[in-house]
Amino acid sequence: TTKLDNKANTGNITLTHADNDFSGAVSIESTNLVSVVSLNDVNSIDLGILNIANNFTLTSSGTISDSGNIEVGGLANFKSGANPITLGDGTTADFDSLDFDGSLVTISEDSSMAIVAGKATGALVLSANGAITQTTGIIDADLTASLSSGANLITLDSANDFTGALSVSNTGANDVSIKDVNALDLATVSVGQNLTVTSGGALTDSGLITVPGLAKFVATDQVVTLGDTTAANFNTLNFTGGAVTITEISSMAIVAGKATGALSLTANGAITQTGAIDADASSMFTAGSNAITLTHATNDFTGSVSLTGGVISLKDANDLAVSLTSSGTAALTAVNSLTVNGTVSGATSDLTTAA
Repeated sequence: TTKLDNKANTGNITLTHADNDFSGAVSIESTNLVSVVSLNDVNSIDLGILNIANNFTLTSSGTISDSGNIEVGGLANFKSGANPITLGDGTTADFDSLDFDGSLVTISEDSSMAIVAGKATGALVLSANGAITQTTGIIDADLTASLSSGANLITLDSANDFTGALSVSNTGANDVSIKDVNALDLATVSVGQNLTVTSGGALTDSGLITVPGLAKFVATDQVVTLGDTTAANFNTLNFTGGAVTITEISSMAIVAGKATGALSLTANGAITQTGAIDADASSMFTAGSNAITLTHATNDFTGSVSLTGGVISLKDANDLAVSLTSSGTAALTAVNSLTVNGTVSGATSDLTTAA
């Protein structure tokens, strides 16, 4: 074992020779607020008890792990190249801010987690007993990634790149906001309140998504496919994409929607709205025997609209061409021309071309 003690001095601890090799656990005491600690190990390194008031940089050519509690009052920077990093799993770790670069990366903090930058070429698992946030840097995860913050926020809005499936979990009245500069696959997602996902590429899912608040998905001009082979349940929904296909296992309440490609919405309950839908190509709404009520004054369905439901009400601020299968009454309103094909098995229908 090795113990480095600098609590009585203001100088730095700098042990960065490329051939350093600490075979046993390394403990460090550096409580002066101006002292920084830099360490290099040519092989794997096990961290014992760390009490560092300022910044800590550790570079290893092997695995980085810990067997003692770690506290870093400044930036904690861990670099292990193509090797794993495992910190805080059986101990406690507390960093003011965090920068990591490794293969399989598993880091648990006993406090909030503030990520300056992160790179994982293997699976990434981050958990915190507080909010998970990031500053100026990005997270680059080449395989699967999992984020968990308990009853706290998760806000990762930089130009991140989650190449593999992303799992997210938090609880309570706490929001989650995720940004990916490329395509994003959502694995199991269970959030406490609202979810905002922004993607620079296709947005898909491979797991159950549960959002008790507003689910907002932004993938401008990109494919959005959610709930088609999995299960999705949102309290309310806001979407922006190219071709958009969303299926809910419950009712669907649309706050706003924009699709520059084909739009297909399916619900195991009523489909309603509180904000406008702008669909530039064809649209399809499927609600089984449940009501479809899309009567916002500024809806704009540029392409043909197919509707399957019980009682159906639809309004378009411009022209409207509808293919209709309704087991209840139907009320269709277009400001300009109105074209209707299909079957209405209910007692009455109301077809108008007045705003």
